[in-house]
Amino acid sequence: MSSAAPGKNSRRTYLVIGAVAAAAVAGGGLLVVYLQTRIPSSPSLTRQVIPPQSQMAAKVVETPVPQMQQSSVRTVAAPVTSTLKTKVPVARQTAEKTAPSPRHLQATGAKHATAASTAPRETPAVERKAVVKDRASLDAYLFAARSAEARRDYSQAMHQYRKALEADPHNYRILNNLASTSLSMGMFTDALGYANRALQLKGDYVSALVNGGIAQGRLGNENGARIMLGRAVAVDPVNRMALYNLALSQERSALLDDALSSYRRLSDTGDAQGMLGMARIRERRGEHQDALRLYREVTALPEAGQRVREAARERINVLDR
Repeated sequence: MSSAAPGKNSRRTYLVIGAVAAAAVAGGGLLVVYLQTRIPSSPSLTRQVIPPQSQMAAKVVETPVPQMQQSSVRTVAAPVTSTLKTKVPVARQTAEKTAPSPRHLQATGAKHATAASTAPRETPAVERKAVVKDRASLDAYLFAARSAEARRDYSQAMHQYRKALEADPHNYRILNNLASTSLSMGMFTDALGYANRALQLKGDYVSALVNGGIAQGRLGNENGARIMLGRAVAVDPVNRMALYNLALSQERSALLDDALSSYRRLSDTGDAQGMLGMARIRERRGEHQDALRLYREVTALPEAGQRVREAARERINVLDR
C-alpha cells in the first residue's frame, strides 16, 4: 500500500504540470492573435526621392513686332539719300560720314524723320492700337522692306513699306520709313508728306523732324528746314543726325556763326564731321591757319572715317599751296 501511493502522487503531479503547460501554450497563442488584431503592423519605411530643383531660366516671349525705333541717316556730299542701315530684321540708326564739299553741301535722310512745308504744330503723341489682323504678315513686309533697302532696291522697299502701312495705318515709324525711302529715291514732296503724317501721330519724333527738315531743304525751303531741325535738336540736344543736318542748313544759308556753333556741338559728341565743319567755316572766313590746324586734327582723329580724312587732306593740300 505504501509503495503504490507515491507512484499515484507522481503521476498526478505530471498530469497537473502538463495541463498547466498546455494552458500556458494556448494562452500565449490567444495573446498573439489578440495583439495582431488590435495593433497594426508597422509599415515599411519608404523614401520619396525628390529630384533636385533645377534652375529655371525665365524666358521672355516677345511678340515679333517691327523694331524700327531708330533710324539711319546718311550724311552725303552728293544728292540727298536716306538709307536704313540694318541688321535685318532690326532697323538701326547709323551715320555714314561723308565730308560735304563747302561749295555743294547736301543734307542726308534719316530713317524715322518727317517735316512739314512749314513746321507742323507740336502735337501730342497719339497712341493707337495697330489695326493688324496678321502680325506675321506685317513682320514679313517689314523684313522684306529692310532687306530691299540693304540691296539699295528702294522701289521694292517702298512697295513693302506701303503694304506694311496698309496693315498698320497708325504706325508712325512705318510712315517715317516711307519718308526716308522717298528721300533715297529723290521724291522730296512725298518724303515731306509722309514725314508730316508721322509727326501728326508723334509730334516730337526726332527722326521724323530730321527727315522733314531734310525734305524741306531739298525743296528749297531752308528756313523751314532749320525750324524742323532746330526742333529736333531741342528734343535731343546730342542727336548727331539732327546737329549735322542743322549745321549744313546753316552753312548753306551763310549763317556762319550759327553753323560754327552747331558744328562745335557736333564735335563735342565725338563726331569727326563736327571738326571738319568747323574747319570749313574757318576757311570760309579767311582764317586759314585755324582752318589748317583743324583739318590736320581731323586727319588724326581715330573716329574719323576714310572719306572724312580724305576731305581734310584735300583742303590741307589746297591751303598749303
